[in-house]
Amino acid sequence: MTKVQKVKIDKLVLPLTKPFITNIRSSTSLNSLIYRIELDDGSCGYGESAENPKLTGESLEEMISFSKDVAENILGLDSQYALAMLVGLQSYHAAKYGIETALVDALSQSRNESICQYLGLGKVKTTLQNDTTISIMDDANTINATVSTINKGYTHIKYKVKSGMSELNRILNLEKLLGSNVSIRIDPNQAWSRQETIANIEALQNSGIKVEFIEQP
Repeated sequence: MTKVQKVKIDKLVLPLTKPFITNIRSSTSLNSLIYRIELDDGSCGYGESAENPKLTGESLEEMISFSKDVAENILGLDSQYALAMLVGLQSYHAAKYGIETALVDALSQSRNESICQYLGLGKVKTTLQNDTTISIMDDANTINATVSTINKGYTHIKYKVKSGMSELNRILNLEKLLGSNVSIRIDPNQAWSRQETIANIEALQNSGIKVEFIEQP
């Protein structure tokens, strides 16, 4: 049986070299909380909670306040009991995620297991091809960003888009550049109407672009 001995919370602010723009927000930095949880056997784990109030409803200040309260409540507790208590909380899901991740990481380290083994998931049977995201920008910058992304070896690219025919054309104009080896994912963040979604899907289907999915049209 192990107990929670220390909980450390650090604020991380990473400035972006250029704004990341979606239909619902524009970000000039990535803000998050980094958690370090140490158990009384010396095992420690790490977790992270990203700030995205448009999606989670949690500001960084609110996440910090919640996390400090949780840290005070789990100090000295049996680590398994602390985890069960966290699972039962029904608010501040973004902040809770980072604390849970740090605690699960620490528990798996204590057992000399991977997180996958600790969670009883068995051997990894499936691998996923990661993508990278290109935000809303003009045509020239979209082309430059796409070329740079492909040159880095990505074969899956996600594009943030807004409403309007010019936005659809921004993607359709990439057909030759993408070729047959690159698949794309499109995320309007709820910018499209029902009619626009149907029309855009038809236009994309009639192109040579390999679209894997459209997220939150």
